Amino acid sequence: GCNETHVQTVLDLLIQLVQAHEPTVETINELVKLDEQVKVFSHAGFGMDGNKVLALVRELINLLPKRADLQEAVLTVLYRMSGYHPQALQAALQQRVSGSQAGEGHQQALHKFFSRAPQNCAEFSSNLLHLLNDQIWLESIQ
Repeated sequence: GCNETHVQTVLDLLIQLVQAHEPTVETINELVKLDEQVKVFSHAGFGMDGNKVLALVRELINLLPKRADLQEAVLTVLYRMSGYHPQALQAALQQRVSGSQAGEGHQQALHKFFSRAPQNCAEFSSNLLHLLNDQIWLESIQ
């Protein structure tokens, strides 16, 4: 099994991978396989440093509008992580929205997103993409 040091090292590597390199679909899919094999996202050590988890979630969300080729893989990782670290997803989306110009409309969209409980990855992905697309659209009309 993994100990907390291993999990923290994995988390550091994931952040570096997403920030510094151009990740590939295969790389992102490996995160899912890693979680399926050793349950890294649910491990207590993964959530020990909330700032690192938040940084990883934020970087993954930032990839979505830029890299259509990674969308499905990134959404799968975010879905799996959100089950164990919903506060990181909420904080990352809140930061993204509060940094935007459209204010009130974003807050309503965010509330709507978090009030829904997606039944599966496809529903989660659809809801998240709608939220991000709405944010981009609201900013474009400001």
